[in-house]
Amino acid sequence: MNKTKVMQIINSIDLGLNIIEEGKQLDTQALTESVRIDVEDLKEELNSKPVMPKVFDEFANQFDLTKQQDEQGLDEALEEMYMMYMHGGSKFDDLEEYMRKHGDEEFYLKCIDAVKYGYEVEK
Repeated sequence: MNKTKVMQIINSIDLGLNIIEEGKQLDTQALTESVRIDVEDLKEELNSKPVMPKVFDEFANQFDLTKQQDEQGLDEALEEMYMMYMHGGSKFDDLEEYMRKHGDEEFYLKCIDAVKYGYEVEK
């Protein structure tokens, strides 16, 4: 999820609420429409799945994560991701190398979200 976009939407909604609280003159129809658009954008953002590289998909397939029904597979995948990120030396060399190249905490967290909530494979 793009945190910057979510924060922009929340700030926009908050600004509208502050205007209402302060009793300033405003076009309530325009404000309502703006808030509705922001809420729809937020819903879309929250329901979107991260787009992951093929190397991640190969990793996920080892744990049957695409089905997301196997609790043990999910736990194993999360543990493997943690070990890969914190310690290195994973048996999933390709993903670990990809993680190190793009290697910041943001990509690691994106991987965790993809493991937990599902993902789409980059084309």
